[in-house]
Amino acid sequence: MRKKLLSVTSTVSTCFLAALYLMATFHGVAVGEDDDENSPPALSGGATPQQAKAEGDVVFTCIYKDADNDPPAGVWVYINGEKHEMGEINPQDTNYTDGKDYMYRCNLGGGTWVYYFEASDGNHTVSTHARTVYIQSSSLLGGEHRDLIMAGSILFLVFVAPWMVFVAWTMKRLEKAIEHLGGKKSSGGEKTERQNL
Repeated sequence: MRKKLLSVTSTVSTCFLAALYLMATFHGVAVGEDDDENSPPALSGGATPQQAKAEGDVVFTCIYKDADNDPPAGVWVYINGEKHEMGEINPQDTNYTDGKDYMYRCNLGGGTWVYYFEASDGNHTVSTHARTVYIQSSSLLGGEHRDLIMAGSILFLVFVAPWMVFVAWTMKRLEKAIEHLGGKKSSGGEKTERQNL
């Protein structure tokens, strides 16, 4: 009786473990198939020009590729953290497996701008590494040193300019005083000569 009980328990345990194994296997296959059905898109891109000597338009272009030929739910460029939607260069191009071009054009002021691209096929969101664009300011009071130049100008007007005016006024007064003293000396010298004669 004991042997039969052990045999039945062993058989039930084996069946239970087999059932668990089959459930786990089928569940894993189902999940795996869902994940394998859709692959993430690939992104590459850049900006033109990377460096410029004056403020002006910068063109950001991005190539979106999707092995499943899924159209993007969105393609964006982030410039200094601000999100901008990119537009299709060729709306008739519907083949995403070989890459589709997107573009965003804007006018950037002087300074260093950090940008990266992001896209989603509805299932996966991908992004590129951050890169920079440097634009030299076209004006004296532009670019990254504008605040420093403005502060220097204010300090000059408040502290230096009044002293320059004061020094110029003092020099002019000094010249007049010297002229006046020189005139008195020469007229006093003439009087002495007349008395001696």
